[in-house]
Amino acid sequence: IVNLSLLKIRLLSYSLYALLFQGIGGLSLTFLLIMYLQGVKGLSPLYASLILIPGYVVASILSPIVGKRTEKTKPGLLASLGLIGTLISLILYFIFLTPYSSPYLVSAISIITGIGSSLFWPSNNTAIMFSAPREYYGAVSGLARTFSSIGTVLSYVISITVASISVPRYVAFEIFLGTDALDSKTMVVFTQGLHYAFLVSSVFILLSMLLSILT
Repeated sequence: IVNLSLLKIRLLSYSLYALLFQGIGGLSLTFLLIMYLQGVKGLSPLYASLILIPGYVVASILSPIVGKRTEKTKPGLLASLGLIGTLISLILYFIFLTPYSSPYLVSAISIITGIGSSLFWPSNNTAIMFSAPREYYGAVSGLARTFSSIGTVLSYVISITVASISVPRYVAFEIFLGTDALDSKTMVVFTQGLHYAFLVSSVFILLSMLLSILT
């Protein structure tokens, strides 16, 4: 049983809610981009996944470095910088992603997303664990995973709902499975739906950023 009085600890509660909102705003981004690459650009599931690898490579390199740095720097500051990176990537997708964009544009912007993730996750985890009483480390770790899982679920629900408003839902799922590609008219409408999803995600990232700044 989790001691809910832990949420009265300001740094802990703010960090947990920042984690939740970051999850809602950012974790579905890969899913949306896969739908774009497969449905709009007509790429295979494998090739669409390979396009996103640069961002993950950058994140895997920087995360351990940032993790060490969080012990000497205010975690909330680094987490906020990471969220700025995520927000910038969402804005760039909103501005530049069209049915006629090069897939390598997605690769380039994914690097910015990777930098943002590598700054946010270690810093947020440090803020959560450092603010928790020692006897509650296990419970707080589980609570963080719960907030992250809730954010993930809500992220997919909200983003898929918003993005697929422009096309029938079965078409959206066929796109993700790689069994269907859109015609020229529908791909324009679907890309606009993705833009709406990016805007909604940006709002949650801003909320997460505000909470991180306050920690």
